[in-house]
Amino acid sequence: MVRTRNDRARLHTPVFFALLTGAALFAAIGLEGCTDGEGGGNNTNAGAPVTPAALAVTNTSLPDGVIGQTWSAQLYASSGSAPYQWQAGGMPAWMQLDAQSGLLWGSVPAAASGFETITATVTDSLGAQASRPLALLYTSGSAPQAPIILPGVASAQDGHFTTHVACVNCHTNSGAATAMRDSAGRDIAPVNQWRASMMANSFRDPYFRAVLASETHLHSGLASVIEDTCLTCHAPQAAYEAHLAGGVQTLNELYTATTSRAHIGRDGSSCTLCHQIEAANLGTPASFTAGYTINGGKQIFGPHSNPFATPMVNQTGYTPVAASHMQESALCGSCHTLHTTVLDLNSNPTGASFLEQAPYLEWRNSVYSTEVASPSAQAASCQSCHMPTDSQDGITINTRIARQPGGGDFPGISPRQPYGRHLLVGANTIMLSILRDNAADLNSSAGTAEFDMLIDRTRHMLQNQTATVQVQNLALAAGTLSFEVQVSNHAGHKFPTAYPSRRAWLRVLVKDGGGQLVWRSGDYDAAGRIVDGAGMPLALEAAGGPIEPHRQLITQQAQVQIYETVHADVSGNPTFSLLLANTHYKDNRVLPQGWSSSHPGVAAIAPVGVGGDGNFVGGADTVTYQVSGLAGAAYTVEVELVYQTISSREAAELFQYDFLREVNVFRQYYQAATRTPELIASTSAQTP
Repeated sequence: MVRTRNDRARLHTPVFFALLTGAALFAAIGLEGCTDGEGGGNNTNAGAPVTPAALAVTNTSLPDGVIGQTWSAQLYASSGSAPYQWQAGGMPAWMQLDAQSGLLWGSVPAAASGFETITATVTDSLGAQASRPLALLYTSGSAPQAPIILPGVASAQDGHFTTHVACVNCHTNSGAATAMRDSAGRDIAPVNQWRASMMANSFRDPYFRAVLASETHLHSGLASVIEDTCLTCHAPQAAYEAHLAGGVQTLNELYTATTSRAHIGRDGSSCTLCHQIEAANLGTPASFTAGYTINGGKQIFGPHSNPFATPMVNQTGYTPVAASHMQESALCGSCHTLHTTVLDLNSNPTGASFLEQAPYLEWRNSVYSTEVASPSAQAASCQSCHMPTDSQDGITINTRIARQPGGGDFPGISPRQPYGRHLLVGANTIMLSILRDNAADLNSSAGTAEFDMLIDRTRHMLQNQTATVQVQNLALAAGTLSFEVQVSNHAGHKFPTAYPSRRAWLRVLVKDGGGQLVWRSGDYDAAGRIVDGAGMPLALEAAGGPIEPHRQLITQQAQVQIYETVHADVSGNPTFSLLLANTHYKDNRVLPQGWSSSHPGVAAIAPVGVGGDGNFVGGADTVTYQVSGLAGAAYTVEVELVYQTISSREAAELFQYDFLREVNVFRQYYQAATRTPELIASTSAQTP
């Protein structure tokens, strides 16, 4: 079958936003009459003799090579007898070919110009051959487009919600107050810490808006519905009020309007959203996919009993109320258990839904769950890690939770605990740096120092609370170095978790007695792409490239253990589009400690593609390495577990659409950022 560019786009366009399921979406696009368009029909030539078609290369051209960017092209053949083998004559030095799959890929150098003629030759299993010359034209690509300048934060109230500006007077630090400080005197006020978080910047996030643009382009007939449902999570306050009024939330309004609705939308997942979620249905399926209930009485829920209500009532019109559910994981689970609607390859809804992310359900099936009858000594809620109640020195925080609007301490408020630092710390260092470095465009309410602090805390969590690696059974015999690498997961969920753009992998270097590199698996270049032994990006990094399988044994430098989730469409093919995701093609993310294959509901979150690997167990995975052809007597093995929030492969898939303004602008931000992976853990070992 020959696929057009649009067909390939359907298989490989990325999207990681929150498309909600439910009656509203299906009603909007209409389920009645949706078919695949492939009717049965009558074959009027049944029984007539047919002359077999000759083997042929069916490509007619190659996509343009954009100077300075990654490039890939899939070769296609028809007829003949599969499997095929491919050759490509006239390839420039920067280009590589996977002979089995027919994938061409590489990075176009700055010196490239004019055009090349590549002769593609296919050989089928019977030895028949066919060739076709294909032109490759070098271009400068899409010109950089002007950034989208987002309005800054303003004081506004609309319906149930207000922007965080209303909280600034009492919940920011002041030099005249002791409130909201740790034992070392550090500023830990909720507003100061929250406004650098991805929660605060959920709408301003340019990656979200880039993938939203690519998906509305791909499914253009559903664009308004997709926008509205995505903004339910990324501009939740505005979307909530729009839905109450019987309307929909649009992206354009949030880009340009100065209405109170637009202001609360641009404020992301703000104070008056989370602190007004009621306990009613939390932890149940009805609460998932933003199915929370907002309090109708302007009550602000918090963990402390007997709150001093008068200042908040006078300043904001909201009343503080004690509520224990603010410290429970089920609160987080209402948004971080997310089902999406499944579309077929013609953009029609199938009636099914897909579990896009489930860190809350993963946490339930771990030793950290607090929802079991007898919680373990390790039990901890989501808030315990992501909103820690101790200082960065490990000392329990005991402080006043607010100050007077004029700057001093409230005489009626005593120091309290627990006091959760509103870091909402995660793992997304690249996006925090992009928000910081492009402040003039994105207009986050956080300053450089606040972003730097959160990036520092993010790296601290990644390197101290996430995972460890260990080299085991290292031996050298008859020129073969063998060893095992064990990865242990210390997070309260799978690692990585949530958005499918995330991946972790093992970088393994073998050096001889003189410190010279002799073998490597999972090494990477300055662009964060995984490379082979010669330092060239692997085919899996190209848009449309192969998917690296889960590995039990690694013997070659082009093999690497990547912990990730890859989705499959309704045809079972890998897809990087969330809306086309029907099931998992691969999910070998490291399981949390205490994982049970008999846990209720485990089928929805079970690993995929790891069958037969007895070393892939709850809390750990062990990979065996065998490096042959060695002549030395002593070797050192260096191992790193590294992580990317946006994998290079996901970026390559997205940037096929950089003619779209949001994608084009994000690409500029991304290419100016540090793209090498974050270090999670490292170790080394030497031969005896």
